[in-house]
Amino acid sequence: MDLDDLKRTWQSQNERIDKLEEQNQRLRERMRRNSLSGHREKLLNTYLIFIITTVVMIPFSLLVLPEICIDGIITYMLAAYFVVMGVANAWVWSLIRRIDPANQTVCENLQRVVNVQSTRRVIKICSIPLVLVTMGVLLYHLRPIEGCLEGGIAGGIVGGIVGYRQDCKIRKMLREMRADLEDALSEN
Repeated sequence: MDLDDLKRTWQSQNERIDKLEEQNQRLRERMRRNSLSGHREKLLNTYLIFIITTVVMIPFSLLVLPEICIDGIITYMLAAYFVVMGVANAWVWSLIRRIDPANQTVCENLQRVVNVQSTRRVIKICSIPLVLVTMGVLLYHLRPIEGCLEGGIAGGIVGGIVGYRQDCKIRKMLREMRADLEDALSEN
């Protein structure tokens, strides 16, 4: 084997390696895009279920609850709660739809994720008074039923603790994402 044959073999192997590396890169990119898009789609579907549930609960609270001895202001309060939460869930759903991992930069996607998480947190905080008032009236109305008041109070305490812990995690995550975003923007 002479030097020219060795060069041709070497060049052929380099071309083959380059072609394989390019194919691997395209495959990795496609897998990353599909994975991120899959997570986004799952989240969109989850919020779509939330929206459908709240839409179904509006007529349920107005039509069915009065038939099972819950009437008066509580039915309107529950309907109002479901309307507010339906609109809030639709708002978050629309924000999630704006996240596009395949066509946006990492910084743009990170900013949109921060916006979604911040919005979710604000909605959660704003819904707490509505939930407390509605549940308070509902529990007062159902107090003659054995264990209802105690169960409601216990559930409220456990829910409050779980909600507070989740909120702490979300705040920490938002701080970290904002710091990462600031670092990325300062590098550019």
